[in-house]
Amino acid sequence: MEIKEIQYEGRFDLHNGDHEKLRLRAAISDETNLKDAFEKLRQQAIDCAQPDPQKVWNERRKLERELRDLQAKVEEARKNWETAANFLTSQGIKTEMPNFPQFANLLPSTVTEVEMIDF
Repeated sequence: MEIKEIQYEGRFDLHNGDHEKLRLRAAISDETNLKDAFEKLRQQAIDCAQPDPQKVWNERRKLERELRDLQAKVEEARKNWETAANFLTSQGIKTEMPNFPQFANLLPSTVTEVEMIDF
Protein backbone atom coordinates (compact mmCIF):
# COMPACT_ATOMS: atom_id res chain seq x y z
CA MET A 1 0.00 0.00 0.00
CA GLU A 2 1.33 3.42 -0.97
CA ILE A 3 0.51 6.31 1.40
CA LYS A 4 0.75 9.78 -0.15
CA GLU A 5 -0.84 11.88 2.56
CA ILE A 6 -1.31 11.74 6.32
CA GLN A 7 -3.71 13.67 8.50
CA TYR A 8 -3.98 14.37 12.20
CA GLU A 9 -7.08 15.76 13.83
CA GLY A 10 -7.38 16.70 17.48
CA ARG A 11 -9.98 18.29 19.71
CA PHE A 12 -8.47 20.65 22.26
CA ASP A 13 -9.97 22.21 25.38
CA LEU A 14 -9.83 26.03 25.34
CA HIS A 15 -10.30 26.15 29.14
CA ASN A 16 -13.36 28.38 28.85
CA GLY A 17 -15.99 25.72 28.28
CA ASP A 18 -15.31 25.59 24.54
CA HIS A 19 -13.28 23.21 22.42
CA GLU A 20 -11.35 23.68 19.22
CA LYS A 21 -10.94 21.10 16.50
CA LEU A 22 -7.65 21.24 14.64
CA ARG A 23 -6.80 19.20 11.55
CA LEU A 24 -3.39 19.11 9.92
CA ARG A 25 -2.63 17.34 6.67
CA ALA A 26 0.74 16.61 5.10
CA ALA A 27 1.89 15.11 1.81
CA ILE A 28 4.64 12.54 2.25
CA SER A 29 7.12 10.90 -0.08
CA ASP A 30 7.91 7.21 -0.38
CA GLU A 31 11.14 7.66 1.61
CA THR A 32 9.40 9.24 4.59
CA ASN A 33 9.14 7.20 7.77
CA LEU A 34 5.39 7.10 8.37
CA LYS A 35 5.56 6.90 12.17
CA ASP A 36 8.03 9.80 12.41
CA ALA A 37 5.99 11.95 10.01
CA PHE A 38 2.77 11.27 11.90
CA GLU A 39 4.40 12.06 15.26
CA LYS A 40 5.79 15.33 13.85
CA LEU A 41 2.34 16.26 12.52
CA ARG A 42 0.75 15.37 15.86
CA GLN A 43 3.30 17.45 17.78
CA GLN A 44 2.72 20.43 15.48
CA ALA A 45 -1.02 20.20 16.13
CA ILE A 46 -0.43 20.11 19.89
CA ASP A 47 1.98 23.07 19.67
CA CYS A 48 -0.57 25.08 17.66
CA ALA A 49 -3.45 24.24 19.98
CA GLN A 50 -1.61 24.68 23.26
CA PRO A 51 0.87 27.55 22.97
CA ASP A 52 3.38 28.54 25.64
CA PRO A 53 1.34 29.69 28.66
CA GLN A 54 3.77 32.50 29.52
CA LYS A 55 3.47 33.98 26.02
CA VAL A 56 -0.31 33.71 26.20
CA TRP A 57 -0.37 35.41 29.62
CA ASN A 58 1.91 38.24 28.44
CA GLU A 59 -0.17 38.77 25.30
CA ARG A 60 -3.37 38.79 27.35
CA ARG A 61 -2.01 41.40 29.75
CA LYS A 62 -0.85 43.55 26.83
CA LEU A 63 -4.27 43.32 25.18
CA GLU A 64 -6.08 44.07 28.45
CA ARG A 65 -3.96 47.23 28.88
CA GLU A 66 -4.70 48.24 25.30
CA LEU A 67 -8.42 47.64 25.87
CA ARG A 68 -8.44 49.79 29.02
CA ASP A 69 -6.66 52.59 27.12
CA LEU A 70 -9.16 52.41 24.28
CA GLN A 71 -12.12 52.38 26.69
CA ALA A 72 -10.72 55.50 28.39
CA LYS A 73 -10.39 57.23 25.01
CA VAL A 74 -13.97 56.32 24.10
CA GLU A 75 -15.20 57.64 27.45
CA GLU A 76 -13.28 60.91 26.90
CA ALA A 77 -14.75 61.21 23.39
CA ARG A 78 -18.26 60.57 24.81
CA LYS A 79 -17.80 63.37 27.36
CA ASN A 80 -16.54 65.75 24.66
CA TRP A 81 -19.54 64.81 22.49
CA GLU A 82 -21.96 65.55 25.31
CA THR A 83 -20.26 68.87 26.07
CA ALA A 84 -20.47 69.90 22.41
CA ALA A 85 -24.08 68.70 22.15
CA ASN A 86 -25.08 70.66 25.27
CA PHE A 87 -23.39 73.78 23.94
CA LEU A 88 -25.00 73.53 20.50
CA THR A 89 -28.48 72.90 21.90
CA SER A 90 -28.22 75.61 24.57
CA GLN A 91 -27.12 78.15 21.94
CA GLY A 92 -29.94 77.09 19.62
CA ILE A 93 -27.47 76.19 16.90
CA LYS A 94 -28.57 72.58 16.66
CA THR A 95 -31.69 71.58 18.53
CA GLU A 96 -31.56 67.83 17.81
CA MET A 97 -28.21 66.17 18.44
CA PRO A 98 -27.75 62.45 17.80
CA ASN A 99 -26.57 60.29 20.67
CA PHE A 100 -22.96 59.24 20.93
CA PRO A 101 -22.40 56.05 18.87
CA GLN A 102 -22.46 52.74 20.72
CA PHE A 103 -19.39 50.55 20.22
CA ALA A 104 -20.37 46.91 20.72
CA ASN A 105 -19.84 43.76 18.64
CA LEU A 106 -17.85 45.58 15.98
CA LEU A 107 -15.44 42.74 15.21
CA PRO A 108 -16.32 39.96 12.77
CA SER A 109 -16.04 36.35 13.87
CA THR A 110 -12.65 34.71 13.39
CA VAL A 111 -11.75 32.60 10.40
CA THR A 112 -9.61 29.47 10.79
CA GLU A 113 -6.64 29.21 8.46
CA VAL A 114 -5.02 25.96 7.42
CA GLU A 115 -1.38 25.64 6.42
CA MET A 116 -0.09 22.69 4.41
CA ILE A 117 3.37 21.44 5.30
CA ASP A 118 5.63 19.06 3.41
CA PHE A 119 8.06 16.58 4.93
